[in-house]
Amino acid sequence: MKYFLSLITLFCLHLSLFAQTRGFGYIDTAELKLTSCEFEKDANAEVLVDYCKLKYDAQTQTFTIEHYKRLKIFNANASSGLGDVSLKIPNYSEVYDLSDLKAETINLNNGKIEISRLDKKSFYKQKVDKWISRITFSFPAIRNGSILEYTYKETIDHLVFLPKIPDWYFQGDLPVKSSECDVKLPKGYTFLHKLYTKQELTTNSDSVVLMTNVPSLQEEPFMNSYLDNLEHISFVVTSYDGSGKTFNTHDTWQDIGASFVFKESYGQQLKIKLKGEELLVNAVKNMAPEQKMAYLFKKIRDTLTCDDDKSYPYDNLGKAWNRKKCSTEQINMILCRFLQLGGLNANLVLVSNDSDEPILPSDPSFKNLDETVVHVQIDSNKYYVLDASEKNNRWDQIPYELLNTYGLYMNVQNPAAGLVFIEDKNKVRSVVYTNAEISADGKMKGATQISNAGYNRIKTIKKYKEDGETKYTEELREKDNNVKISSFKIENMEVDTLPLLQNIDFVVDLPGSDDDYIFINPLLFSNIRKNPFINSERISDIDFGYRNNHSIHGRYKIPDGYKVDALPKNITMTMPDGSIRLKQVASVEDGIISLHYTIDYNRSYFKKEEYPALYDFYKKMYEMLSQQIVLKKS
Repeated sequence: MKYFLSLITLFCLHLSLFAQTRGFGYIDTAELKLTSCEFEKDANAEVLVDYCKLKYDAQTQTFTIEHYKRLKIFNANASSGLGDVSLKIPNYSEVYDLSDLKAETINLNNGKIEISRLDKKSFYKQKVDKWISRITFSFPAIRNGSILEYTYKETIDHLVFLPKIPDWYFQGDLPVKSSECDVKLPKGYTFLHKLYTKQELTTNSDSVVLMTNVPSLQEEPFMNSYLDNLEHISFVVTSYDGSGKTFNTHDTWQDIGASFVFKESYGQQLKIKLKGEELLVNAVKNMAPEQKMAYLFKKIRDTLTCDDDKSYPYDNLGKAWNRKKCSTEQINMILCRFLQLGGLNANLVLVSNDSDEPILPSDPSFKNLDETVVHVQIDSNKYYVLDASEKNNRWDQIPYELLNTYGLYMNVQNPAAGLVFIEDKNKVRSVVYTNAEISADGKMKGATQISNAGYNRIKTIKKYKEDGETKYTEELREKDNNVKISSFKIENMEVDTLPLLQNIDFVVDLPGSDDDYIFINPLLFSNIRKNPFINSERISDIDFGYRNNHSIHGRYKIPDGYKVDALPKNITMTMPDGSIRLKQVASVEDGIISLHYTIDYNRSYFKKEEYPALYDFYKKMYEMLSQQIVLKKS
């Protein structure tokens, strides 16, 4: 449920029900004696207080945000990771500062209060990338009954803060007893306040927003955005009157896009002539559209170096081209100009770089417009989205993190702007082929080849490199001790134009087999063995990312002295709207069992309102997929 309210109506500006005595260092014996969360009994921990106070200092022209968080641990053994805190901060010390960071653990030991406070050496700052760093720390002396609390203050230059006031999240992965936001704002600011909540809010006489007894929200399979599904408030600045001048923001995506189109440091940069550009343009003039795009993409990607950390003048595309070191934004703006000069319908698109903070059609603002990519329309049914700032990106594949998101599309040549939904309608194939021989002693020996293309290839390589081969193969066999992998080999990892091949030699002790029967699960090494949708209710949309086509083929030799007692049924199942289709075919000929499964997706995104139909289909589909081959002794 979404409410559109004036921020001035909701936030008038005093301290709230959260008394100052309840701040950092407050001791409450009753809280120390708590043994469970009263409204979520099985929770291993609870957030007692999550508090934020935002105010403006007119003298220094800065915003300060004071944070305080207090947690109660009920089950220390099951609360692994709760004692570890990571605070994300921007890498711009000239406009941002984090200070007054304090943290401590409070315990009750035989009626005596024990406080373990962290010293400054316990806080570690580490750079994550060119945009952000993290300050991390861990609480000491955590046990059942512990209270953990920390506080800190952020100071932000008002010119940076103006377009992006942080959202406030009442909810999280733990139950929250009290979540409160107290905002004190300067005169001259006008903004809207949007609530994305189902649970009722409480306000006291000072108009401070408070939500109590907020249940936890757990991740769901194929969740589109965790943060977007939390109970939260979004702030949208509409205007600021400073020094006699009014700076207006915009309340439609078209208005926001138009401001970028006509901005000298952004859209108008595409009109700057680049040194030697005629040579590149002449090189592609006789090529077909997609050949032009491929050539220019590779040329720009390989010629320019991404260097966002340097304090270059970001408002001059000509200088960026000459030095060959550019921001990510400039690389893609240069690519867009060359594509346009080459006669292609290419335009800039602003996107969010955080999957948990997507651009929402219902929330027009500057908040999450973080990165620039290029949109190329080939015809009415075909388009590409390009990002040449990453060396591993391809021209013919939309960056995975942008799939099923919105971007702000801007046409500078014929001024226009609006939202565009970014999706890949191409099918991504995954093929598993198994050739195996079953022996009378209840074993199966054989070889499997897994072929992954496109996004499946990228995900597999990433997981393999992150996990290492030992952990990766353990998960491949689902840590089943009955499955032994005797040989594992990957091919084509460095050749991105070919499918990734995984070749596996294996031996399986077939569980449940005895002197009379042998049972075989034919979905070995496939990634569809478990139904991800086991809960009948759903709170978030379902985002598969892309349209998959799973093919599983098996050839199994029957041992002498045995015959087929049961086979998976031949069946075709289709969702009512045709979005997903299962085909299952089994046959026996000359002592060989042949099995073929195909699961084909014609859509990759489903609204939560469609979940009942999806849930029912998956339940029936996995009943079919769970059917075993049964052999009986003759």
